[in-house]
Amino acid sequence: MKTNTGLIVGLVVSVLLAAVFAVLWFGAYEDIKLLTRQVNYLTHQLEGNFSLLQKIAQQLAETQKQLQDTQNQLRETQERLQDTSNQLKDTQARLAETQRQLQAVQNQLEQTQNQLKDAQAQLSEVKAQLALLKTLMSSIISATTQKKTVYIGAALPLTGGLQYYGISAKNAIELAVEDANKMCPNFEFKLLVEDTGTDPQKALQKVLTLYAKGARLIVGPMSSREVSAVKSFADQNKILIFSPSSTSPLLAIPGDWVYRIVPTDFAQAMAIADLLKYLGVKRAVIIYRNDAWGLGLSNAIANESKKLGIQIVASAGYDPDPKAFPTAVPEVIRKLSAALGQPGSDAAIIFVTFEDDGIAAVQAAAQDPVLSKVRWIGTDGIAYSEAMIKQVGKEMAASKMLGTIAAPDPNDPKYQQFKQAYKAKYGKDPVAYDPYGYDAAMILMQIVCAVGTDDPVKVKETLEQWGKEGKYQGATGKVYLDAAGDRAYPNYVIWGVVLEGGTPKYIDAAYYYGTDRKIVVFYEGRSLFWG
Repeated sequence: MKTNTGLIVGLVVSVLLAAVFAVLWFGAYEDIKLLTRQVNYLTHQLEGNFSLLQKIAQQLAETQKQLQDTQNQLRETQERLQDTSNQLKDTQARLAETQRQLQAVQNQLEQTQNQLKDAQAQLSEVKAQLALLKTLMSSIISATTQKKTVYIGAALPLTGGLQYYGISAKNAIELAVEDANKMCPNFEFKLLVEDTGTDPQKALQKVLTLYAKGARLIVGPMSSREVSAVKSFADQNKILIFSPSSTSPLLAIPGDWVYRIVPTDFAQAMAIADLLKYLGVKRAVIIYRNDAWGLGLSNAIANESKKLGIQIVASAGYDPDPKAFPTAVPEVIRKLSAALGQPGSDAAIIFVTFEDDGIAAVQAAAQDPVLSKVRWIGTDGIAYSEAMIKQVGKEMAASKMLGTIAAPDPNDPKYQQFKQAYKAKYGKDPVAYDPYGYDAAMILMQIVCAVGTDDPVKVKETLEQWGKEGKYQGATGKVYLDAAGDRAYPNYVIWGVVLEGGTPKYIDAAYYYGTDRKIVVFYEGRSLFWG
């Protein structure tokens, strides 16, 4: 570009010089001056054009450089595009290979599914054959061996003075039979229930009836009078009698056929004496049923109280016959009132009664000027009685009545399990001797399952062995039996009666630990001890 410009300038100059020479040649001065001005003007324009040309040349050079950079970038982009294209080709090749492998896997899966269908069809055929074989085996077994039926008798007072306890205990025994039938594969237990009417002679008749129906293992009777009435027949005919509630010490006889899952009244008497001492009682009178249970417990209470320095001022019994006690009980109350003399916080009356006669005794004592103002103590004979709470509950609450009954630890998981099952089936909580009725029936049935026979001799031998070891543990805890076949290591709930919104109700007021002779008062029972 620079070479061309120089040639142009030189050419222009040469033309101008030629023109000057021509002017001079012709001698035209004015023309020369005019020409000079024109030359200067052209020179000036040429210089301007030269500067413009230089700028254009510079811009053209920069444009060429930018074009070169763009070409380089385009070349790099083309190279990257080529690389990307190559990578895409590789990816497409790998994808094609993956699709081929996937197709192979799908083909293999279809083959496996077909094999699985064949295997399932074969398995179904095998199951059908096994079911047929099982049916044939069951038929063979059924033809050769069947569950043996074992009758469990229940001689309970569904009527009479202990009917509330009898009906409730029947429920517990029914529950035990249901549970045992779920556990024992070789025996079917059937419950036979007979109403003793809380009457000794009727109890004997009902045990004879149960014996005739095939029962050799009998739960009940409940009262000690009834147990006394059936004892001889049971001993002679090897009938195992397992009472859930009889407590008379007079029936604590080693080697006979009578067993009791509750402790004797020797233990209850000790609990009552300790309760009297805990309450600060120094003198007391006792009203009792004149039967085996009433007389035995009354004597035991008197003996234990004497050991603790408590004076039993008087004790008097009455005929428990329903025809006699309505008039006999008030007469005894008057005698005891006279014997006690003056009321006071250090005095008490102890009721050794059942429900019906207990109602009469409480009504008479509530109207007595002396006995209505002393502490009232009950026993297991009226514990949690529905009839008592309905008819004389307010009188019992007014005298802050407390009583004892053998009872399991309320926090024992097995007792809680029994309580929940009982309530689920019958819609109410178990009371009094219900858990003992359950355990008495269950331990007999578990023994039958364990030894494989209901032979009463074998069951009796095993019961004594289990009783020594405490092998059975149920709703009432571990069952230990002493040498006479009665419950050992007893504890008691101390129950009480309070008013709630003007309505009387039973509460668990305290717990008595027989081994330590210790009373623990529950929060709900504080008002009955210190209120």
